[in-house]
Amino acid sequence: MAADHDIEPPIAPRVARRAMVLAAVTCRSLSDHDPKNADAQDLWQRLKDWIQSLDVDSEIEPHETQIIYNPLGSLSDQEKLAGAWGVEGLAILAWALGLLPFPAHDQQVDPYEVTDALALLNPEAADIINSADVRTSKELSACRELLYAIHCRLRQFNRDRSFHDISQWIESEWLQTLGIDSVLASNGDLAVGGVPLTESRESARRSCESVTFERHHAAIWLMGEYGPIYSKVPVDT
Repeated sequence: MAADHDIEPPIAPRVARRAMVLAAVTCRSLSDHDPKNADAQDLWQRLKDWIQSLDVDSEIEPHETQIIYNPLGSLSDQEKLAGAWGVEGLAILAWALGLLPFPAHDQQVDPYEVTDALALLNPEAADIINSADVRTSKELSACRELLYAIHCRLRQFNRDRSFHDISQWIESEWLQTLGIDSVLASNGDLAVGGVPLTESRESARRSCESVTFERHHAAIWLMGEYGPIYSKVPVDT
């Protein structure tokens, strides 16, 4: 259910600026190494110079400022983990900007492929912001609905650990719109790792749920349902 305010999806340049901030957070989270390491120090300085060159300060939330600018080696394990998983939401923003295909629902993305698509640490990132365009409302809606359905099924399984045929949950039009074949196993349940959800490994299920949460978060934000602040978007099922 959307909030009471008028729904205003973020405009394309804002989507691109948010993507750049998430790319910076991802990079910082994955490279928070020994502050005495010269290569790590060089990368951190390049990252700070890059994000400052893009004039995206208005998009950086306070906790993201801390992650990007706090001294090298100072991030908590929780900050590093949250920043690393955030690349899954970034992948949806990159897809929305037409920079990547829609990611497989049960596989983690390659963070380097995603950040490369956003021209991380390169001046071409400014061109991505200036020329940004987002996919159609039909595509964004299909993304939101599919991720909601997948997220619901994963949480349902956590409650009852039983089989459910969810083929009626998944509209073929969503899949066609997103350019994917299916997210279902042969028995009509959600597929995870190439097998029905009930037969999948616990580690694969947990990974899929974390992936889905981050992507669903980004999809809701893209629809403008809960306002402009990325971290304030609730991810309900």
